[in-house]
Amino acid sequence: MMKTIVSFAFTLISLGSSAPAFSWAAEHPAGRPAGWSPNWPVGLRELMNSPGRVYGYFISANDFLFYSGESLLALGERMR
Repeated sequence: MMKTIVSFAFTLISLGSSAPAFSWAAEHPAGRPAGWSPNWPVGLRELMNSPGRVYGYFISANDFLFYSGESLLALGERMR
């Protein structure tokens, strides 16, 4: 009985002392359009989904995108 009470108390303390952390994550594979937000500036969606993107992912509200080297020059031209 004492072992059950101690286990229950340990479980309550463990659950009560940890702060929950919630995040959402997914990938932006190449060749598939990435999501967008209506709050983004005009043209950002097209830039984000340009053909040079090789990979991307997001965690919560942060997007990380990877482009091939030659496509960076093309991105620079598009931004002018």
